[in-house]
Amino acid sequence: MVYCDQKQINESKTDNAYRAIEAKILSLEFGPGAWISETELCQLLKLGRTPVREALIKLSLSGLVEILPRRGIRVADIDARNYFELIEVRKTLSHLLIRAATQRATPQQRAAMLSLSHRLKNLEQDPSEPTASEYSGLSLEAWRLISEAARNPIAERLMEPLMGLANRMSALYGIHDERAALSMDLMDSSVTPLPDQTGGTFQLFQEKTMAALAELLLATADRQTEKAIACYGEIEHFIEQGMTKTMMI
Repeated sequence: MVYCDQKQINESKTDNAYRAIEAKILSLEFGPGAWISETELCQLLKLGRTPVREALIKLSLSGLVEILPRRGIRVADIDARNYFELIEVRKTLSHLLIRAATQRATPQQRAAMLSLSHRLKNLEQDPSEPTASEYSGLSLEAWRLISEAARNPIAERLMEPLMGLANRMSALYGIHDERAALSMDLMDSSVTPLPDQTGGTFQLFQEKTMAALAELLLATADRQTEKAIACYGEIEHFIEQGMTKTMMI
């Protein structure tokens, strides 16, 4: 029993480290190509080396960091050329997870979906728009809830890295619109500016995707499979539009 309790504690610390580092990567606080120190991460997260190291290994499997022998740990680059291929794969997995979640979610999971749906709808009425980082966190929370409710561990594991990669691209869209400088290794090492530099483009993108995500959660909780699939289609349409306008691939 003591062994099991200690194992659960260690897994919890690793998960906490994973989520904390992931959040900094997805929000671009740790930008593409940045070198990160295991020692500094331990100090920042107030955790030992073992959970931080295990978290970094999981992040490397998710494609968010690269562990380079005798060199260190580097945040993976964002390659916009791969984004639309990612969408194709994520679409297939998302449909599978949504269909399963509408049928298999527990009463507690349905209640959680409804609660998060209400939170997203309330944000639409909030005059202070969420930042790109906050938007990314809400999106991840929603998709992890759907993935868990689907009760398909293999699909859930496959979906996890795709969610992270997609959220980095969305965060990049927001950083552009906030006029933050970001260097990316694209075909010509340049990123085109957003057509609208007034701050309205990403705000509109967030409003549309959060509204569709709220409806997706509501439909999933209510077992309305086809409506949930249609809401997901709206989300992907908005994201494709945003990425097409933001990137010159």
